[in-house]
Amino acid sequence: VNETRRLLRIPDPPSVTATKSPNCRNERGETPLWLAANAGALDVARTLVEAGADVDCRNERGETPLWIAGQNGQLSVARLLLGLGTDVDCQRRSGESVLWIAACNDHLRLVELLLRNGARQDLLNQVGICPLWIAACNCNADIVDSLLQADNVDCRRSGGESALWIASQSDCPRVVQKLLIAGAEVDTTNSEGQSALWAASRLGHAKISAQLLAAGADVNLSSNFGETPLWVAAHNGHADAVKLLLNFGAAAGSRDRRLASSPVENAARNRHPEVLRLLLSNGICESDVLDLDDPLIDREFLATALETPENNRNYKQLLNLSSAEFSKQLCHSMRLAGFTASRAAKQSALARALEAVSRSYLQQTNLRIVGSFAEGWGACFERLDGTIGADSDIDVTCLSGSRYHIGGGVCDCQDVASTSRLVNGHVELAEYS
Repeated sequence: VNETRRLLRIPDPPSVTATKSPNCRNERGETPLWLAANAGALDVARTLVEAGADVDCRNERGETPLWIAGQNGQLSVARLLLGLGTDVDCQRRSGESVLWIAACNDHLRLVELLLRNGARQDLLNQVGICPLWIAACNCNADIVDSLLQADNVDCRRSGGESALWIASQSDCPRVVQKLLIAGAEVDTTNSEGQSALWAASRLGHAKISAQLLAAGADVNLSSNFGETPLWVAAHNGHADAVKLLLNFGAAAGSRDRRLASSPVENAARNRHPEVLRLLLSNGICESDVLDLDDPLIDREFLATALETPENNRNYKQLLNLSSAEFSKQLCHSMRLAGFTASRAAKQSALARALEAVSRSYLQQTNLRIVGSFAEGWGACFERLDGTIGADSDIDVTCLSGSRYHIGGGVCDCQDVASTSRLVNGHVELAEYS
């Protein structure tokens, strides 16, 4: 406590009492109690309060000791100040309340404390943002859950974006689910007519889009400029979102009101071949695409994007290769891309280490573990340069039961009741076929 007093330049209690100046301020208008609350110095704060410190004093930004405790998650100091009757709904000059700043900084326990002490949830800052909105923006599902007790599920900021809207844009599936269960309006739009589905589709958040569509979102609800979720997803090349929207009946021929362009024109203009092929498979005529008269569309790209495998010269050449020639070409291409034996061996080595640990732990000496695709190559297919991804795993298949014997002279065990066939390097097991 004494060290904290020294660092904060807070006088010792006798001096405070003697001078009767517990509310002196620094150049920023901060009192000793404010500084103690900021640092979470509970004993110092208690001493200052006993000496007569004002619990509702404000600095030049309008922040009280409780406010700064809320910002920094100083639970004990906040509990002390609330017990002394400080204003639970104090707001600084820009409008953020204590509850707002605690929610913004992910301090769940402090949010719960403030709510138990009657903190209002409808207090907005200067741009119209409420505590629930900022918690949804931060993807903090637990704080959102705490704040959903009030009738504020559709709170909006000044631009019209609701909590569901911002959670959809921020790719927060847990928050979106909680808001939908609480009855949030699924087709809520901002001041530009952009829906939550539109916001998710623009950024390619397919999981969020699926949640909204399952809750009944209008797949063709357009913005004030006529841009549908499909239009904006195609424009930005989000193939997964485009596929999902098409499956839910999105109109592939819709046009916006600014450029009068369609989703297929967006995909062609911005060079998104996968999106272009998805749109073609859902009713857009190929001839209409080839006839597009737009100087921004690369004709060579368009021809390549629309080319089917059957008409591709390289594809035809591959079909004419023998199995041996194809294997050699594949091996050569993989080696050029960086798929080396050492990288594949890394996965296999990990498998062997795991096998040793598992044998010791399970007391099973006949247990076998191998890397993906047996040689470890499978772990390398995640990246084009052959490196193993950070989340690569090792697949384990447990074959339980009696021992298996390979026939055809491979196994020399005596008095074997049945044997298994070895075909093209693979053992056929009847119970796993």
